Amino acid sequence: MKALLAHYYIRSFSYRNTDLIILSLLHELRIMTAKQIHVMLNFEYEISLQNVQKNLTELRRNELIGRIKSETDRKTFCYYLTKNGHNNIGGMYSFPKVPEYNLNHHLMVTNALIDTFKIVGQQPHLKVVQTERRQAYEIKDFNKEMKGRVFSVADFLFRFRAKNRRDINWYFEIELSSKTKRRYLHGIFPKYIRDLEKNPEAHLFYVTPSHYIFEELERYKEYFVQKSKNKNIEEVFDRLHIIPQPKFKEELTRLAKNDLFINW
Repeated sequence: MKALLAHYYIRSFSYRNTDLIILSLLHELRIMTAKQIHVMLNFEYEISLQNVQKNLTELRRNELIGRIKSETDRKTFCYYLTKNGHNNIGGMYSFPKVPEYNLNHHLMVTNALIDTFKIVGQQPHLKVVQTERRQAYEIKDFNKEMKGRVFSVADFLFRFRAKNRRDINWYFEIELSSKTKRRYLHGIFPKYIRDLEKNPEAHLFYVTPSHYIFEELERYKEYFVQKSKNKNIEEVFDRLHIIPQPKFKEELTRLAKNDLFINW
């Protein structure tokens, strides 16, 4: 988890700093369940779910976080930063005024992030993990031309350090709803294809629980394979992985074990 919070000064990842770590996690990931927070904390130190609940209760009492019920089962509570909590940690990103916006997607992104940490979180060459919010912040900060513009960033990325000291990005997209054909063909796919062509060590993972979306993504991928004049396009698309959600952990585990650029 330290790689996710590398942009924050946290003196020690230990029980005494649990409140600060929770606030920082919510700043990065917008909204989380208690179980998700519990799993993330236990990547660094042992803490029970009961004690996590106590910390959440105290943070709510101090009006640093709020909570809403999940849309899926109406039993699970989801926690988010309040304006006071955002100010308390000197929040760098814009304050989300509607915490429930795109709730299910945010929760599934965090689940995928947790699964990825379980598989490559201890990889010795892992350098940093960037959420969608961090990537957008780095693009827009001190760049007036980007104000108000729509641009694409990954749901999250894991950045490794290659033997030659180059950065290696693994991009992750969790697709729960299909975008327009125009956006895929003229925006999303061309951007990632350029990234993969420019960076031969990079990978893109498109993960979806929807069979329909999976087939559509495969169709767009094939379209670009046929259209491209790049004789090495097959190699590029070998690094663009479209994966049904049930097979995600299996495929990621296989790649993490065999990738030559991060295993040196």
